Amino acid sequence: MYKKLKLTTISELIKNIYCSLSVLIIGCASAYAVEFNKDLIEAEDRENVNLSQFETDGQLPVGKYSLNALINNKRTPIHLDLQWVLIDN
Repeated sequence: MYKKLKLTTISELIKNIYCSLSVLIIGCASAYAVEFNKDLIEAEDRENVNLSQFETDGQLPVGKYSLNALINNKRTPIHLDLQWVLIDN
């Protein structure tokens, strides 16, 4: 009824495991997507906010960013000023 898989060597077994894991890892990585909730942006016209510059790593422009935290739609005393700088490698 069932055919038994016969592996001749340990190296063949390791190769098969490695190939299977590689396919699994590559498949999972390519299926990962980033989504952003535009409702978090305080703007009058949220539908026309262009977030395309943030689609890839390293695309946040240099500058000072102000951050206020809201919990359950209530402002908290948490306020941060973040400074993004360009670092030469």
